[in-house]
Amino acid sequence: MANTKCIFEKECPVRTVCFKYPEYLSNKRGQGCLFAHIIAVLKKWEEIEEKYTKVVNRAIKKLERNIPDDIVEKLIKIMLILHDYGKASKEYLTWRHFYHEILSASIIYKAINLEKNILSLVSAAVFLHHEHRIYYELKRTGYWEINQVVLREITKKHLPLTIQVDHTANESFIKLLHWAVGNSELISSQAFKEKYDKKEIEGALGEIVNQAKASGREGARKLLILGILNHILIITDIRAANMTREPSRNKLSMYFKLILYGGRLGC
Repeated sequence: MANTKCIFEKECPVRTVCFKYPEYLSNKRGQGCLFAHIIAVLKKWEEIEEKYTKVVNRAIKKLERNIPDDIVEKLIKIMLILHDYGKASKEYLTWRHFYHEILSASIIYKAINLEKNILSLVSAAVFLHHEHRIYYELKRTGYWEINQVVLREITKKHLPLTIQVDHTANESFIKLLHWAVGNSELISSQAFKEKYDKKEIEGALGEIVNQAKASGREGARKLLILGILNHILIITDIRAANMTREPSRNKLSMYFKLILYGGRLGC
């Protein structure tokens, strides 16, 4: 993986692992720095946070009335930090069809101490942050919603039997979480492991989908919250990628251009 100077070198709390874990793949080779990308995502969130904070709080309080505002703000930062956790795994570089967002959604659901009713929506937003891949599986299987059949097809093709994340990567994520949200009781460090079993992740993913679903008024509220969180993640993720992937800026997809220059409420 090519090593270049990091644009966040002076402020990065995990600079000792600079360029050790890739931000993305190009020609099957790791490129960029995963943690530089995460810091860029947090910075992009700071730019739009004022526009969204009240909306997110109001929507979530419709579902969980007593959740404090500061917990919601921390939860968003946790989502942004862990959305690409799966890219720190060995399998991201070695397993051709690995979907990193599956492990990322699972670790949020397992490692954050919060009401599962809300946490499932945060995890689902991460699971869907490469939404086109999930939509393809829906189309291929002939279902209009994500159910256990669709999940089995996704994990059968895109999740290896075991996933390995080394100790250094886990410690770096934990350090970054504490740096961003403080020494919060929200974070369960014990959930970060060096080896994850496929069945364990499948179980977490099934729970996430079941918890995130509902009918009637509650279903509408959950769908609204999921949409807002997914919107925040995709906006910040793509704008951060445009910031850190300078060599590929002139090769942006039409979707990237829509997000960067006009789409998703033009924020």
